[in-house]
Amino acid sequence: MLANKVAVITGGGSGIGQATARLFSKHHALSVVIDQNAEAAEAVAAEIRRDGGEALAVSADVSQPEQVKAAFDHIYRHSARLDILVNNAGIYIFEDALNLQESD
Repeated sequence: MLANKVAVITGGGSGIGQATARLFSKHHALSVVIDQNAEAAEAVAAEIRRDGGEALAVSADVSQPEQVKAAFDHIYRHSARLDILVNNAGIYIFEDALNLQESD
């Protein structure tokens, strides 16, 4: 079901994001590991590749719109599509998504 899909996981350099990226790769998806810590993102991507999966590491701070745009430009140059987005990184704001501002 996930074979040949492109899964982008923010906060993929550790914890739940790392586990999610590994899980997608075990099901034959390309796991795009986004993390503000470039070394952590690359370490997870390298681990996935060592285990026979396909992964791409991208460094970006998801609180910075210009970095998010640059990250997705890079992803589209690599795969030309996006099938799954896991918004794992960020902070907790208890508000309806429609009421959030970019600064939140």
